[in-house]
Amino acid sequence: MSSIIEKAHDLGHALSESDEAVVLHAAEMNMEQDMEAQALIKDFQARQKNMQEAEKGKKEVSDKEWNEFTQIQDKMKENTAIRAYFAAAQKFEKLLQDANAEINKVLTGGGSCSPSECDSCSLDCR
Repeated sequence: MSSIIEKAHDLGHALSESDEAVVLHAAEMNMEQDMEAQALIKDFQARQKNMQEAEKGKKEVSDKEWNEFTQIQDKMKENTAIRAYFAAAQKFEKLLQDANAEINKVLTGGGSCSPSECDSCSLDCR
């Protein structure tokens, strides 16, 4: 295995063992065990699929269907287990974005690239 692949492997392990990943996994398990959350998700997915199929078939989605879909979304936002899962997922996504930004910073010569910093940047942004 090349050293780059080994470091990527190590990064993957570090990410999977991060506090954000641990919290996300716990929130996912909690959501999977929450019967109300599961019923809401199942209902949401079924309604979403029906609406997508209607749009593909160039059929109009009724106001009633839209209202019911919106109500399910609102109930999902109110469900503690679902809210906790999405909050944890956002934090983990932020960690992934930060790691990617750090990699990009190194690849582009370090630092952010702005006109005031172009002399120290390896990119030609002028």
